[in-house]
Amino acid sequence: MKLPPKSVLNETRRAPPGWKKTAWGTVLLCSLPMIYGAAPASQSPVVAFSDFSTAGKLSLVENASRHGDVLRLTPARPMQRGAAWFSAKLPLGQGFSTTFHFRLTDQDEGFGGADGFAFVIQNSGPSAIGSNGGAAGFGSGSDLWPPNVPGIPSSIAVFFDTCQNPEYDDPAENYIGIYSMGRLPNESASRSRLARTAQPLTANMKDGGVHMARIVYTPGSLSVFLDDAPVPALMAAIELSKLIGSDDAYVGFTAATGNGYENHDILSWSMSLGGPRTR
Repeated sequence: MKLPPKSVLNETRRAPPGWKKTAWGTVLLCSLPMIYGAAPASQSPVVAFSDFSTAGKLSLVENASRHGDVLRLTPARPMQRGAAWFSAKLPLGQGFSTTFHFRLTDQDEGFGGADGFAFVIQNSGPSAIGSNGGAAGFGSGSDLWPPNVPGIPSSIAVFFDTCQNPEYDDPAENYIGIYSMGRLPNESASRSRLARTAQPLTANMKDGGVHMARIVYTPGSLSVFLDDAPVPALMAAIELSKLIGSDDAYVGFTAATGNGYENHDILSWSMSLGGPRTR
């Protein structure tokens, strides 16, 4: 697939340059350097896992488990899916900042590892999960990836994709995308893709090393940072309540494997709530 020029930070579905208004919010096509610095005010974390030696306050679904002091969303085996949700809804409308460390290991030889994981905000409940394979545990399935189950409705997924699936119109095997179908079951396909990185990431998420992600939401804007980069890898302008029906939501992670596989491990996770800093 021919990718956009490197000067474009994000890609959105059939969008002209600038901003695009959709039924789910307004999507950003290029960087906004004056916006991403407005992080939520520093507060005590409401989610604080320095490791996962205990899984208290987490709802683990399907193949997700505590593996020593690591949260393993899926083991490195074919056709797995898993989810882990903070057990209580959180008030996200005034903004949040969440940081987590992850590691992807034991990739299969055929596909070189698949299919990736997502940080998900959703209003469907603490047992929510989507399908296997490229659906990544948040999206709707297909006959290729049994069980062919619907995706998670009323959800937003920040997808760290590690396998290029042509059936989902993936642009690369190492990119980040933001996906939502509003109140409908979510998908990891191009029609639900609100934004994506314009080219494969410089950092190789499948190198077996520890990577850090930080996601910052201020009302109207979502930014995704990877590792120590001073600018976001991806930005989109969205309103949570328009997408998921409420400012209160469950937060957590999903992951899945198909014929290709890898361990999807979350090593630590913290999250703070609050509005933008005032000067």
